[in-house]
Amino acid sequence: MGTFSLVNERDSRTALLIGKEGLSKLREARIAVIGLGGVGGYAVEALVRAGIAEILLVDFDRVQESNINRQLIADYDSIGMLKTELYARRLTKLDPQLIVCSQTCFLDSSNMAELLDGYHYVIDAIDSLNSKIDLLDYCHRNNKFVVSVLGAGRRLDPSLVRSGDISQSSACPLARRVRKSLRERGITSGISAVWSIEEASPAVKEQGPDRSPIGSISYMPAIMGLTAASILIRKISHS
Repeated sequence: MGTFSLVNERDSRTALLIGKEGLSKLREARIAVIGLGGVGGYAVEALVRAGIAEILLVDFDRVQESNINRQLIADYDSIGMLKTELYARRLTKLDPQLIVCSQTCFLDSSNMAELLDGYHYVIDAIDSLNSKIDLLDYCHRNNKFVVSVLGAGRRLDPSLVRSGDISQSSACPLARRVRKSLRERGITSGISAVWSIEEASPAVKEQGPDRSPIGSISYMPAIMGLTAASILIRKISHS
């Protein structure tokens, strides 16, 4: 392999793109991914395939049949199984030497500092608004580089996905609520984000509880999760 003779075969194509130094930086980074749904699941997959060697996975949920349309580990055999356990098993098949810490819990202000201790890079793929705000606030104040993924539901057009500072986000109701809550805590910028400028599709009315689930499609959460992973990979490898 010439210049890349010290790089294993699995990482050889990555090293040809970002160099051995960039790959080494990825191997040394410690990353936390919070939320393993359609967004977070594709993010962790991309991170480990790119060469990340140590990762924290946080999610409290189990696979449901309704996850199959958009979540990487969801199929009829995995229904009822913990997402953290499924991803830990899957990721170590990609890299047997991967250090993976799985925490099956709900992240909130009471356990955030303990769980994130020692992790300098974070992907926020949380659905809960309050936990999302608490996480972004904590990361901002503790100098942890965080990428927040905003609303992927009710969108269909991948060409309208955008990334940048959260202060630049627009046309996304969730982004608007997040910015408002962060402003109330004195934070107006300095957080990376992924969002869509597509107007949300109208919700389809169904019979049942008033709190209806949000419509989603196979590729949009994946694209937004992969975009978040790319931001981290580029940040780390070019630092």
